[in-house]
Amino acid sequence: MDPDAPLNVALGTALTSATTAFLGSVYGAYKGYNVYNISTATALNSAIAGATFFSFREYIVGPLLLSALSSGQFLRRRQEIEDKKGKKPERSEPLSWSEMRLHKLPDTALSGALSGGVLNAWKRGPAGIVPGVVTATILCSLFQLGYNELGVMRIKYVSRKLQEAHQPQPAKREVITLPPEPARPMLQRVFEWMGMPKVSDEEYLQKMYAKRADVLRRIAEIEAQQGKSGSSTDGGKPSPSS
Repeated sequence: MDPDAPLNVALGTALTSATTAFLGSVYGAYKGYNVYNISTATALNSAIAGATFFSFREYIVGPLLLSALSSGQFLRRRQEIEDKKGKKPERSEPLSWSEMRLHKLPDTALSGALSGGVLNAWKRGPAGIVPGVVTATILCSLFQLGYNELGVMRIKYVSRKLQEAHQPQPAKREVITLPPEPARPMLQRVFEWMGMPKVSDEEYLQKMYAKRADVLRRIAEIEAQQGKSGSSTDGGKPSPSS
């Protein structure tokens, strides 16, 4: 027998009683009943049912299955009990997800059947044995499957977090953000649309220098032409002495 059987019975009974008392108080408040009376009644009834169920599972059904079967989860659980007693049995293969989901499911189903049959027969007589067995077996099996699935989800979550913590962090890349290009004035966009792109200051100065040189050259040409025309006019006039 598991050395933790008394503790498992006490914890299971207390948890069952507290849960049903809370649900009963919520239901009573919703329906307008006396919350204290209904929560006390549900807590007491569920404590009796929980103590019966967990006692069957920990003291009768579980030890019988462990002694009769020696494969799968029963072999592993027997090794765990021997570990608690100070022995060191040979280790088996690691648990699979399916084995974790089926942990103690046979014990729970059989214990639920026994508890449901006994309690329903005590309440309704022999006619209540079969309905009690069927209903309790289904409900207890579903609760056990749900409890096991929560354990699997918790292990997967912790395992994923540990893997993420041990993975090397990627090197941070420095991202250079360029300032946005300033908006162009409306007049400049109109000039560009008309085929007159914006001219930089250097280009504008070069053009001005080129225009000034061209203007100076033209002035020099005009002055030279005027000088030639003036000299030719002076040469064509008659001398005063003649």
